[in-house]
Amino acid sequence: MRKNNGLPVHKSCENDQFLEIRDNGDHRSLYFDSGYLQGQMSLSAPENLVISYTWYMLTALLLFPEPQKILVLGIGAGSFIRFFLHHFPNCVIDAVDNSATVISTAEKFFFISQAQNLSIFCNDGYRFLKKTHGNNYDIILVDAFDARGMAPTIYDAPCLARMAENLSPKGIISCNLWSSNTARLRQIKRLLANQFQSNIYLPVPDRANIVGLSMSSEIPWPNICRKKEELRIYTRKYGFNFAKLSQVAKQNNFTFAQKLASALKPFHRK
Repeated sequence: MRKNNGLPVHKSCENDQFLEIRDNGDHRSLYFDSGYLQGQMSLSAPENLVISYTWYMLTALLLFPEPQKILVLGIGAGSFIRFFLHHFPNCVIDAVDNSATVISTAEKFFFISQAQNLSIFCNDGYRFLKKTHGNNYDIILVDAFDARGMAPTIYDAPCLARMAENLSPKGIISCNLWSSNTARLRQIKRLLANQFQSNIYLPVPDRANIVGLSMSSEIPWPNICRKKEELRIYTRKYGFNFAKLSQVAKQNNFTFAQKLASALKPFHRK
């Protein structure tokens, strides 16, 4: 999404990368020098997730509803940090970004404050993981972009292997992928298939993002195919449509036999 009009709040430059913040009504937005939106926050409800691809990344909560330890690779505007600190105040959060400017901007302009259970590291995500052993993260959120696209050291085999080694037994990795570079996207999907037992993909409607969910065990489809009332509870609690997330996951990953069985299930209950 390209830069919209709005009130300029802040501009800075680090290592030839231009960073800009603009306010437009209730929304505060972060842009890099490409002019594309990198993060957004509601000023009145900063714990809410605003951009649709972040909702799809948190389909992970259907698979792991009560995470105790979370790793965020790529801080941006700090959306995931604020969300988890609000909804899971006792979980441990490690957040990593290789830009000191991005980190300081998130702290100053996007309400990322010190918390006992939050640790922020200025480091390349792969270098961070190379020094990390047995951390047993329940959810790893990978949203590491710069002005040129997906961070090359993060979306690569050695880093994915380190993620797998630091994932809890039923843990889930949720990756924000960019679909416009089809060759790069195919390469990343091959790397994920080589590293993880199970992978599903959720294209984000009306955006070029695709979210990949990866596990070292089988996907627990009953968790995704929850009853409507359960999905409504998730929606009311977190503020975005989990019924839609469940539907997109099934439509894009079910085999024909799974789709047929799902369609016949209401008749079997009569």
